[in-house]
Amino acid sequence: MKDFKILKLMDKFKGVFEKFGVEYDIMRKILQVKFTMDGRRVPTIFKNSRQNKDKDKNKFFTTLWMYSIIGIFMIPVMFIGDSYMLQMSIITGMFMFMLSTTLISDFSTVLLDIRDRGIILTKPVKSITLSMAKVMHVSIYMFYTSIALMGPMLLISVATKGITFFVISLIEIILINLLIISLTAFIYLLILKFFDGEKLKDIINFVQIILSIVMIVIYQLIGRVFSLIDLKVVFNLKWWHLFLPPIWFAAPYEIILNRDFRGEMILLAALAIATPIILILLYIKLMPTFERNLQKLNNFSHKTKNKKSLLEKLSKYICRNKYERAFLKFSLSIMKTERDFKLKLYPNLSLSFIFPFIFLFPIFSKEGLQGLANTKLYLILYLGSLFFVIGITLIEGSTNYKGAWIYKVCPIKDISVAVRAAFKAYIIKFIIPIFFVQSVLFILIFNIRILPDIIIMFLSIILNMIIYFKVSQKALPFSKIATEAGKSNIGIMFFAMLITGVCCTAHYILLSTMGEIGVYILLVIMILLIALTWKTMLKISWNKIK
Repeated sequence: MKDFKILKLMDKFKGVFEKFGVEYDIMRKILQVKFTMDGRRVPTIFKNSRQNKDKDKNKFFTTLWMYSIIGIFMIPVMFIGDSYMLQMSIITGMFMFMLSTTLISDFSTVLLDIRDRGIILTKPVKSITLSMAKVMHVSIYMFYTSIALMGPMLLISVATKGITFFVISLIEIILINLLIISLTAFIYLLILKFFDGEKLKDIINFVQIILSIVMIVIYQLIGRVFSLIDLKVVFNLKWWHLFLPPIWFAAPYEIILNRDFRGEMILLAALAIATPIILILLYIKLMPTFERNLQKLNNFSHKTKNKKSLLEKLSKYICRNKYERAFLKFSLSIMKTERDFKLKLYPNLSLSFIFPFIFLFPIFSKEGLQGLANTKLYLILYLGSLFFVIGITLIEGSTNYKGAWIYKVCPIKDISVAVRAAFKAYIIKFIIPIFFVQSVLFILIFNIRILPDIIIMFLSIILNMIIYFKVSQKALPFSKIATEAGKSNIGIMFFAMLITGVCCTAHYILLSTMGEIGVYILLVIMILLIALTWKTMLKISWNKIK
């Protein structure tokens, strides 16, 4: 078995691990096996690539260049004004957002893994050894991700900001990793304490989604912390700033490099240093409790429900074809119960909901409701539509993909009914409820006059999804491995963005030049396009399925 370089480096800290009661040699062997097996898994960020035929090569490392590209976009932020608080709050916010979403999407399953318990803990191995192996497994990959993300900025900083800036950044990368891992683990520990069985799995799924949303909101709040006075950035500490970790990690730069020794800066810097260390030490102490509570994931509790849902009752009106009706119920059932599907889909849906409001907020804070009502900014709803399109790519995957044999034995001539049923299920269950709430809020802001515009934007989402299906690789709903879902060429996603842009531009031009008449003309065109494409483009045959 390959002896990894990172394990040789870790050997230098053997004494530190043993002080915490960890059986180091056993932990090292566990990690060696895990790193060997990791060559088989596909990270979330790299779904769109072809399978690597080199089985010994860890696919995770093939994604790091993508993180580095994202990191390059952080470099210009280093040169915004003279305030390190502004520069590093934004950079740290971006970094924490990317790191936390990577942890949630790719490594939560490692922290919550219970399969190792039955294999390893039946042997003379301490539970803290297994727990520490999990933490180190995640931490090592998170550190690689961190270096890929922050590497471009660190290289530039040596030449432009000096070696002191570089050293502070390197130390903070480690502290931020400790903070994110320990905070995530504590949230899971809290849930494990009070829930078990199926309810626990549902709540963990929900919390993972909420964590993704919270990081987005925190990142957006960073810009509200600073005010511009005479073209100079001014930072004034308020109580709620203490709950924004990116602000903590910006303070040491201001203290050391700008010699700002105000009390609030020292307080924020103290939080940045002390909080991660205290939390990780506390987590190490509670590791045995965490491992014991993980056993609750094996407790199964199933409630049978005899009542039909409202959507099932309405299915005979939604689908006239009895086979399509059956597949609609089938799709709704899978979308309701499959956790991996929801874990991937819900963050996209949450982004589709909150993004338009995030972009409206700065204008609202300056102009107020009256200022917004007289603009065409309701067209910003198009921004959220792209995330709905991304969501539709996930319906081809399932953890129970082997059950796709059902399509072969169904007594139907046209398998396209399964695709149309899945599209209807996705639209009815997810798009309509979210878009309806958005629409009500936008109507309250912009008046009822925008109702035709809202209908057009809703229809553009459906049209975008239909076109996406037409140009993408064909697959039946829920027939692929969950990790394979959405592996269509990344160029198609840009194509989806193009369609959204075309719809938005056409809408704006007709609205600006022809007013309400232009809106109604576009509405009729959209209805005709969907009526035509729904039957012609949502078609699939067995010879086209890949």
